[in-house]
Amino acid sequence: MESEASAILLLENTRSSKNFLEITAEDKPEHVRSYFQYDMNGNHLQSSPSDKEKEATLRGILSNPSNRSCGSKVSNSCVAVHTANLPWGQQITSYNSINLQKVEIQPEFEKSIRAEQRMRNLGQMKGGNIEQTIQVANEEILIAGDYRPLWMDEELFLVRKLIGANKNVMQGVWLDQSILKQRLLYLTNDLFSKAELLPTLLDNSLMTPDQPALIVSQPATDDPLALVSLPWRLEAQLSMQGTSNENSAAITALRFAWIGLAVAFVAGTALVLGLLRLSERRATFVSSVTHELRTPLTTFQLYTDLLANGMVREAEKQQTYFETMRREAIRLGHLVENVLAFAKVERGSARGGLRPVKWGEILPNIMEQMQSRLQQADLTLDAQFNESDLTKCLTTDPVALEHILLNLADNAAKYAHPHSQPKVIFHLTDGDDGWKITFRDFGPGIERTERRNIFLPFHKSAQVAANSKTGVGLGLSLSKRLAKSIKAKLSYLPAQDGGACFVIESKR
Repeated sequence: MESEASAILLLENTRSSKNFLEITAEDKPEHVRSYFQYDMNGNHLQSSPSDKEKEATLRGILSNPSNRSCGSKVSNSCVAVHTANLPWGQQITSYNSINLQKVEIQPEFEKSIRAEQRMRNLGQMKGGNIEQTIQVANEEILIAGDYRPLWMDEELFLVRKLIGANKNVMQGVWLDQSILKQRLLYLTNDLFSKAELLPTLLDNSLMTPDQPALIVSQPATDDPLALVSLPWRLEAQLSMQGTSNENSAAITALRFAWIGLAVAFVAGTALVLGLLRLSERRATFVSSVTHELRTPLTTFQLYTDLLANGMVREAEKQQTYFETMRREAIRLGHLVENVLAFAKVERGSARGGLRPVKWGEILPNIMEQMQSRLQQADLTLDAQFNESDLTKCLTTDPVALEHILLNLADNAAKYAHPHSQPKVIFHLTDGDDGWKITFRDFGPGIERTERRNIFLPFHKSAQVAANSKTGVGLGLSLSKRLAKSIKAKLSYLPAQDGGACFVIESKR
């Protein structure tokens, strides 16, 4: 902002004083209302570009009493003349410190005039912000000082003194402070969207009617928010809220950066927790499968040793041993099938073949296997369905559906003891909107606190674990995922008079 203000002030300082009033409306900068000059007594006002309305307003401002005069009759034009006559960097503290009635040419300007009179062979010379013009024909020498900013009637002006061999005049620039302020504030919009530029004035605490204070011609350097080039002070409040800041590019970028950081933190946390859960599941899997494999293998090894060494001679006892090994082999095969099927589901490769099939083609075989498994636990299968339903067609994967029902039957054989009735109800209904299978036992059921976790992999309730029931806790989790793969839903419903009830539903 300070660089932009200095550039604007430098541009006006380097403008030629000779052709000062010859500027056209097309060449006038947008931040300038008009250029003007008058003699050091405040007479013969001239302005450019020609605009009668602006010139009348300007005459009124210059003829008004100074708003910093504290009762004095001093006019704005007189204040402007003496402000332009000050050396750069000097501040006016009171009217008594200068002569308001007489304008004296500064000694350094007199020396410059005498020096320039000796340089008649030069055409034009510029140095710093001081413009010097020499015309050999009429001996005219003009020296223009730097512009000083000045507030008059709440309007911002730049004034400078033009010294010549034959005349002394004051030149001024009437600035359009609204456009200039907007131009400067735009540069800080990203950081201070609610900023404002306020005029910098001299402290009036020591003002008296006899010694009225003038407006500051040069801002104080001890204020970090005050501009040096123009008498303005930046009033800004950095806020993270508000409708303007919401559209700020810097605030928006900062907000997205924090959101990205938060997302990265959440993602990293989720990844770490996922790895921990995966590691825990692997450990649980290895422990559960190892335990489940050790039991049938120990049984096989013991019974085969007894039979091979001829230690069991009774035919009835031998048949009992063979039946035991057969049951263990079936259980071991069921365990291996569950583990392999779960591994396929986890990899996403368990894509069964959905195809149209009739209930009569798949149901008898499934019911036979369920009945065989339940008989080992002294349970019977009570199948309830209409004969007409066997002729109806459904779209499913027969292998996946069989796996689900066998898992439910295996769970009933394991956990439905003790029971009020030694049976399991298999109920099938097939309608126009879909089919539904209800599988219910009359055992102790599942505790309320465990119902939300029964479909988690490797999960076994505290009661089951205490009773050392066989299994690794994969059956229900695998069944739920297989049900989803055939576009069905597996859920648990508590039975009103005790027992566990599982429902498989599929919509057409």
